[in-house]
Amino acid sequence: MKNLTRNTESRVLSQLICELQDVDTINAISARVDRAFHSFGSTQLGIVSHCEFIDTVARFIRHMYEHGLAVPSIMTHSAALSEGLDLLDRFYESGEIGGLEAAYLDVYDANGRGIDFVLRQLAETVKEREVHRYRNSLFHMAIDPTEAEEHMRIVKSLIENYGPMLPTSLTGENPWRFAKYYRDLIEVVVSTEHFVKQMRNSSANNFDA
Repeated sequence: MKNLTRNTESRVLSQLICELQDVDTINAISARVDRAFHSFGSTQLGIVSHCEFIDTVARFIRHMYEHGLAVPSIMTHSAALSEGLDLLDRFYESGEIGGLEAAYLDVYDANGRGIDFVLRQLAETVKEREVHRYRNSLFHMAIDPTEAEEHMRIVKSLIENYGPMLPTSLTGENPWRFAKYYRDLIEVVVSTEHFVKQMRNSSANNFDA
């Protein structure tokens, strides 16, 4: 995006914001992961040991990455287990014990939530990661992440075209000060526009009722 005119930068921003708000693509990602989750099925009655629990986690991740991603990934058992343990650590990160131990308690403790709950959380974490990767790809295709001057121009265009949606402290400031926050500012605009659309839809539905 070197030597872009102001109009070109505005068009790039407008297109990127629209793509980030594309709920159809996000829903498609979610639906694909959900189908893979349901096709794996419940294993509550088949697990009787810690080893079998670990094996189930690995088999589940292999299944999810082969059937739940837009670009299927064939993983070895050990790679799938490593990925599964990482995802469990992410979900249980606020607990006092590690992800594997916390998940194991959820499966076997009398007050636990069961294997289906643990697998559902793994699926949701996979879903969140896929959505994050998709959004990352949109940013990288639209804006060079290494060009600081380009980021400054993006911030300048954001202030000029979406000023009312941004913090008032940006008004009159040098765009260079906020260049490294270009992505955060775009996310603010996306969230604000999404909220406004929801409010409009809600108001329209209340009026129709």
